[in-house]
Amino acid sequence: MSKPIRIILIILAAIFLIVGLGGGTAFFLGGRILAERMDLLDEDLTQTSDSAATARGEHLMTIWGCADCHAETLGGKVLIEAGPFAYLVASNLTPGIGGLRADYRLPTFERAVRHGVGWDGRLLMIMPVMNYRNIVDADVAALFAYLKSVPAVDNPVAGRELGPIGRFASFMAAAELFPASAMMHDNVHLKEVEPSMTADYGGYLAGTCSGCHGLDFSGIKGSGPNLTSDPETGLASWSVDDFKRALQQGERPDGAVLDSTMPWYVLDKMTDDEVEAVWMFLQGLDPKAGVARGGG
Repeated sequence: MSKPIRIILIILAAIFLIVGLGGGTAFFLGGRILAERMDLLDEDLTQTSDSAATARGEHLMTIWGCADCHAETLGGKVLIEAGPFAYLVASNLTPGIGGLRADYRLPTFERAVRHGVGWDGRLLMIMPVMNYRNIVDADVAALFAYLKSVPAVDNPVAGRELGPIGRFASFMAAAELFPASAMMHDNVHLKEVEPSMTADYGGYLAGTCSGCHGLDFSGIKGSGPNLTSDPETGLASWSVDDFKRALQQGERPDGAVLDSTMPWYVLDKMTDDEVEAVWMFLQGLDPKAGVARGGG
C-alpha cells in the first residue's frame, strides 16, 4: 500500500473515531437530562375553592388550550410515540387512577406551570412554560381550583423515553425539549391582574401566543405569522372585526381558512372584550418586519 493511501486511510479512520466518540458522548449526555433534578422553593400562594375562582380556572384552561395536550377530559394521553425520537405522555390532571396524587399541592402545581418542573423535581418535557411563566398567582390558584373540581378519569398513562434521535436533539437543543433547563427561575411574577378591556390585560392574555408568534409577536417561521401592524408582513390592513373573525371563526379577511395549527377552536371561547383587549395590545406594538401571514 502506498504511503499517500495509508495517510488517507489513517485520516479517515481518525475522522470516524472522532465522529463516533462525539456521537456517543452526545447520545450519553442527551439522555442524562431525563434524570436531572431541580429544587425550587415553594411559592407563597393562597389556595381557593370558591365558585368564581373555579369558573375562572376553567375559562383560562380552555382558552389557553390545556386540553390540546392533556385531552378533553384532562385525563392525559400519549403525545409522542415515535421510537427513534421519543415516547411521551401528557399527564392525567384529574384525581382518578393515574392522575394527581392525593397530596399534590398548589405550590407543586405552580412549579409545573410556571417553571416546567415536576412534582419529583424532574424537568418536564415539551411543557410550554415560556407561555405560562408570567401567570399571576391568583390565576395559578384558579387553575388549580378547577383541576380539583373536574371528574376523575382513570387513565394511568405514564412514562417518557428518548430514542437515539431524541437524545441527540436533547444534547443539541435541550431548551426546546426541556424548557426549564434554559429558564431564569427567580423571575418576579405580577401579584395580580385586572380582567378588563385594556392593552395591559390583552398583553397578559397574549402571553400564551408567544410560543408560536415569538416573544416580540413578529412571527416564527413554520409556526406563526407576524401579529404586529407591519404593512408588509403583519396585520396593518386588518380591522378589529377581522381579528375577531380569525380568532372566533378561523377565517382570514379574504375568507381563507386559517392553518390547522391555529387553535381558533378554543380561542372562540374568548369573550369579545378579551379579543378586543388582545387586539389593543397588538396594535400598540411597534411594527416589525417578520413572518408573513398566509393571506388575507
